[in-house]
Amino acid sequence: MNIDGKDRRAAALKVAQEMMGPAFTKAILDRIEGGGLGADAQALGFDDCFGAIWARPGLDRRARSIATITALISLRLAPQLKVHLRGGMANGLTATELEELVMQAGAYLGYPTTAFAMGVLQEVLAERGA
Repeated sequence: MNIDGKDRRAAALKVAQEMMGPAFTKAILDRIEGGGLGADAQALGFDDCFGAIWARPGLDRRARSIATITALISLRLAPQLKVHLRGGMANGLTATELEELVMQAGAYLGYPTTAFAMGVLQEVLAERGA
């Protein structure tokens, strides 16, 4: 499945709206449409990640969330991890499953990475009152 051009942006908008909500999607579009330094990089990342990858039919969104969260844990990218932990919950992952995912990743990535990821997860859950 290959999604090009306007179809890719439309697919990206649909996925981002459903996973991350309208405020997240509007903020990205504002940065893209505002032009300036970084706008092209933001557009490329948004269209490719959400429009070309997340929109593919080969894995459901829950599975894609697990893969994405694991990658972001390993890279220790807190801002993106927060976004995708929220997205993972929108895709059906529970707080308990997210905790288990952090523990699973930590078994292979080490305790410092587990502590980092658990701290980020606790922040996200606190935001949501969980």
